[in-house]
Amino acid sequence: MKNGRVRSAAVVVTGLALAGGVAACSSSGGGSSPGSGSSSASSSVAQLNSMTDAQLYPEAKKEGKVTWYTSMPENDLPAITKAFEKAYPGVSVSALYLTGQTPVTRVETEARSGAISADVVSGSGDAVLLEQAGLTDTSYRPKDAPKLPAGLTMPPGLASDRIITNVITYNPKAVAAAGLKPPTSFADLAQPQWKGKFSMDPTTADLLNALGPTEGDSTVLSMIKALGSNSPVFVTSHSLAASQVAAGTVLAAASSYGQTAVVNEEKDPSTTNFVNPSPLPVLVSEIGIVKNDPDPAAARLFMDWTISKAGQDVVTSLGLTSVRTDVTNNPKVWDPAKWKPVFEDVSQSTAETNKELQEWQSALNYSGTGG
Repeated sequence: MKNGRVRSAAVVVTGLALAGGVAACSSSGGGSSPGSGSSSASSSVAQLNSMTDAQLYPEAKKEGKVTWYTSMPENDLPAITKAFEKAYPGVSVSALYLTGQTPVTRVETEARSGAISADVVSGSGDAVLLEQAGLTDTSYRPKDAPKLPAGLTMPPGLASDRIITNVITYNPKAVAAAGLKPPTSFADLAQPQWKGKFSMDPTTADLLNALGPTEGDSTVLSMIKALGSNSPVFVTSHSLAASQVAAGTVLAAASSYGQTAVVNEEKDPSTTNFVNPSPLPVLVSEIGIVKNDPDPAAARLFMDWTISKAGQDVVTSLGLTSVRTDVTNNPKVWDPAKWKPVFEDVSQSTAETNKELQEWQSALNYSGTGG
């Protein structure tokens, strides 16, 4: 096991065929060859990179659109795209919600065919994998990028458009009915009374990735093995894990997102509550510009706006979490003074990610079935 944080992800193999599972939001944007049909074709990348947003806007209006591949929650995409289009009339956003590693495989397929449609990609690990494959513009330095918190670094050309906390979710009503006390830590779920009563996602090594550097690799692996020996219910989706807890199918979930837990708690606090462990494991959603994209001015304008205070105000208004300190995050989910965040390493290579995932699944006694 490598010392240091690692990006959490399912096993990733670059160069795959185009995957499905695509939904479109806002106006549509067709594909084009790199640079073709772009009114900014006469402007070099260096020129665009040196422009202010006020200078980029007229160029972006000539292009008329920006295409965004993202794993941002699908229901939140319309609010984000409409806010950008209101700020910059004449530049429409075609937002494609892509699950899993689909953004990576789709852009790779487009690049091989010489017909790139994507301008901007964001998601946990997606932009990084494309950057490692040489498919993002590493020369761009987004404007108004916030100072990153201690422990978080970004590869050249990338920024964070949101962060995602890993919490323990439980069903208060079901826990009380079972005669149990609510869990307060991951270690609690390894106790005999919780045997078979909680779930874990074996397809993403969130805890191992983030906690290793602060808690010690051997300590974290021992904890994961203890959890794996306590008969967890395997569920291959953090969102599904949260739904199962709310329904009482399982009493608790060790693999759960804070942004989902707080919404479910507000809907019905009798069926959902959650604990922020400390240190708090944090995933990072990165955003970057696709290399040789068809709308380079609009891409820069959209990326700048997304990570700016104005863009992140929209993001946090939707219940998502930002690394910016000048926006209002939900204090139930994000308060670094209470819960020390530990971030994944977004520079992890595919080979290292796959190795880490194998260690995670082995510790959990996961055989590839369940969920």
